[in-house]
Amino acid sequence: MGNLYYRLDAFVSADGQRFDLEQEDYTITSIDNVYNKTFDVANNTTQKLFDTTLQGAFKICFIQSDHPMHIELVTDDDATNGEMVFTIYSPGSGITGIMGPRICLPSNVSYANYTVNFGGGTVDTIDTIRCRNISGSAGRIRIFAGQT
Repeated sequence: MGNLYYRLDAFVSADGQRFDLEQEDYTITSIDNVYNKTFDVANNTTQKLFDTTLQGAFKICFIQSDHPMHIELVTDDDATNGEMVFTIYSPGSGITGIMGPRICLPSNVSYANYTVNFGGGTVDTIDTIRCRNISGSAGRIRIFAGQT
């Protein structure tokens, strides 16, 4: 497929001051496929967003939702550790159909069997991404991944 180019520019306004969060163009080479999907997720349900056994590995991933959702990232080193799970929060916009702030995963690199303060662990990859809608109403979530 080729290369993926992205640039995210934003600003934050706080107490009457503006803070620009500019970024130069960033290039990710050797993208074979783009995975771009939106899911409708009922309240108090879980939805699998991405699975490397179905979609393959990713080099970059963006996730955004319209209502609050927890995002579950699962790493499995396929050895003695089993699944290692980490969650992050997608606040959404709070308005149905309007996506909130993007979560960016700049690669699929992760640790299995990680110990605090980088004391140990096995470098691995994120294999599965799920979400859990906790908003109290139906929501939408979008995932975009540049894949290898």
